[in-house]
Amino acid sequence: MSEIQKTIYICVSALSLLCYFISEQALRTITIASMTRKMDTSAIVSKLPLVIREAVNHKIAVASAQSNLANATSDVARITALNRLAVLSESVEDKDKYYGVIFSKYGNMPESNMAYNYFFFEKGKKYNVTIDKYNEFIQKLNSIPQFWAWSSGLKKLESKNAKNSEIIKFLTPIVKITPKYRDFYSLYAKLSTYALKEGADSLHKKAEEKKRFCLKLKTIEKVARETEQKRRIANKRIKRDKIKSKGASK
Repeated sequence: MSEIQKTIYICVSALSLLCYFISEQALRTITIASMTRKMDTSAIVSKLPLVIREAVNHKIAVASAQSNLANATSDVARITALNRLAVLSESVEDKDKYYGVIFSKYGNMPESNMAYNYFFFEKGKKYNVTIDKYNEFIQKLNSIPQFWAWSSGLKKLESKNAKNSEIIKFLTPIVKITPKYRDFYSLYAKLSTYALKEGADSLHKKAEEKKRFCLKLKTIEKVARETEQKRRIANKRIKRDKIKSKGASK
């Protein structure tokens, strides 16, 4: 029996004792299935009441992430598993622990972006990512992760009631880059607004210029759709050419 299967069995058994309203048929199915080596987990879980099903699915997801972490053979795989565990964690302490491992061990890797954002502007935590430190990290990212980092960072600053000057400091680097996607428009719009409030006329003007430039670009979603469409067309062409090649060789 795998670790995930054991998790399901233990979780179901414990919750079954507390939840008397589980039907007799569901209990019988779980009991019989748990005695076999190969369990149809989706069929078992689907028979449980919604509240119990959600709890079991959560346990399964955690067990799966823990298994992925234990079996990871690369730093990227470890970061992915740790990120997943952090997202699934229900306590701040556990989130701090998992993101802390990412930040302390893999902080130089682009994949650690979620950990940087988690500790960004958090002065009461063990790790505190300052505006300068986060911007230094963001500069190393590709365009799409950069957009995500600046957008999520901005959202966090606003939720923390950061000063206008702090938000401007965080967003100022975007005027020095050449945006590749229309999505960056929202960031330049924010910078333009805050710069205008603080009387930073030169910065306001630069942000407005970048806004206009963004209107000429495609969105991340549209580029992704077009890229996928090109990939499918290319694959069809390759298959067609292979068929023709086989026919000509006969």
